[in-house]
Amino acid sequence: MRWPHHGRLALVAMLVGMTASVARSPSAIAGLPADESRVPVASRPVGQLDPDIVVEITSPRPGERLRGRVEITGYAFDRRSQSGSGLNERDFQIYLNDFRDPWNLFDYALANRDSPEVAQQYGPQFDKAGFWDVWQTCSFPEAPYRLTVWVSSLTAPGARGMASVDVYVEGCPEGQPIMRGDRTSLPADFATVRLGPSGIAAYPLDPILADFAAGIDARCAQMAASCMYGLQFRELPGPGGTRTNTYYRYYVDPSDNTFALAYSPPGDDPLEYLIPWTPSPAIQSGGATNRIAVIAQGNWLRLFVNGQQIGEYRDPQERRPWGQIGWMAETADRGSNVVVEFDNFLVTTPGPAERLEPLFPIGGAGAPAGAQASPAPSTGRVLFRDDFTDPNSGWPRQASDPSTRRVGYVNGEYLVAKLPGSGGAPYVTRSERYGDFLVEIDARLSPPTDDAYLYLDFRRQDNGDHYSFVVDPNDSTFLLARNTGGVFHTLIGWTPAPAIQPGPARNRLGVRAQGPDIVLLVNGQEVGRVRDEALREGALAFGVGSLSDGPAEGYFGNLVVTSVD
Repeated sequence: MRWPHHGRLALVAMLVGMTASVARSPSAIAGLPADESRVPVASRPVGQLDPDIVVEITSPRPGERLRGRVEITGYAFDRRSQSGSGLNERDFQIYLNDFRDPWNLFDYALANRDSPEVAQQYGPQFDKAGFWDVWQTCSFPEAPYRLTVWVSSLTAPGARGMASVDVYVEGCPEGQPIMRGDRTSLPADFATVRLGPSGIAAYPLDPILADFAAGIDARCAQMAASCMYGLQFRELPGPGGTRTNTYYRYYVDPSDNTFALAYSPPGDDPLEYLIPWTPSPAIQSGGATNRIAVIAQGNWLRLFVNGQQIGEYRDPQERRPWGQIGWMAETADRGSNVVVEFDNFLVTTPGPAERLEPLFPIGGAGAPAGAQASPAPSTGRVLFRDDFTDPNSGWPRQASDPSTRRVGYVNGEYLVAKLPGSGGAPYVTRSERYGDFLVEIDARLSPPTDDAYLYLDFRRQDNGDHYSFVVDPNDSTFLLARNTGGVFHTLIGWTPAPAIQPGPARNRLGVRAQGPDIVLLVNGQEVGRVRDEALREGALAFGVGSLSDGPAEGYFGNLVVTSVD
């Protein structure tokens, strides 16, 4: 039996930073979409802008280029106040970009901070008119942003004040650590969670994160019939450190080796299960340690156990764009003494799972017996990269023969589709040629997947000679072939590979080619290798086909080519 969803929880907030640790009560954020189907938890700023309300952002400065952990500081007060700032210090709202859209509410700043310079200039009653917040910009997409602070007056109810600053957030490398903590650095009650009468506990951390990869070791050190744990992310705090009970939650239940992904809407409504409770052999049973991880990029959420991807979900409603992250434990046996231990918490910038080795430690305690460790990420130079979000990045925007195939950019992925009865296996390619390289690309089939397959060509010649790495997710098999002079040479016949996620699941296909040595990768795991002297350089291509000349529709993303010298 699953434990019913509870109301607001007594949670603790803390910052585990890479450069400093700053304890604070929870900041608050309300990420509300523009469409009316979503439930608002806060409204946009309203009221009259009042010239007697002074608001100044002192950091960051206009035009500043930001990377990493950034403090947002400033001061605000109502000139008419005779005591204190004269403002509602629970209502220092911070917005990113258009403040008229409640979806862009980023956080609530902490007010009542020391401001001796303000007191000296405007009066001693304003000695604590400062405000503070922290922004981990590495978790946000590279782009210009407008940062706006809104405040409301208690001295003159209905009066508002605001200030804005335009900045530019620079991108950070894939897999860059931005938060961490282990049993030696975390408070004892964070690392060892003893579930009390409520049967549930959760620990969100600052700062606010948007896109990230996060992992933690968890085990039921003392359990009854029910013991669950997981990661809770994009958590929405409320004004003045209050809770809003809104988050995504990734659950793992080692008592029956199942997992689930849920969303808690604003208020006390029941959990919405985005992925229902699903069995996975990757989960270690009982009191064994499991390494649980999440990679969140936009609305794409990927779930991992012990280095293996076991689920993914693209949230069409984009319910939460950012928020706090932390871990949780729960039991259905309220009267039992259940203890859950956590260790080795790490948050990095996102990227392909096989390039995030620090998130999935090789040979760690959570690795299942007999599991093949993912190879360490490539340290080579990036030769080419395309995430297919820019429709002008150089791939065909439409097919040359729409009666047989469709190609083009679709919502941050690249589509290659074969129409039924059209013959052949459509692909796209570019002119760039590579000798020794590592190429990786995300690939998935759109249902129905029967008889459809995906493939990645490499060392392709102008005359059509090439190697093909073909993957059939329907039965989790692959083959490697060379086509030279119009003759098909099988180098590795159809071979089963448990690393291949079945059906419409996303798979990360990779080829490492160095001289005659060719290594095939799926989701970071080596599935085959061969030596072949025939082709030493050429172009890349990717596409789809059907074993029965039926339809096939594939979506591709996050193409990266790196050197291997």
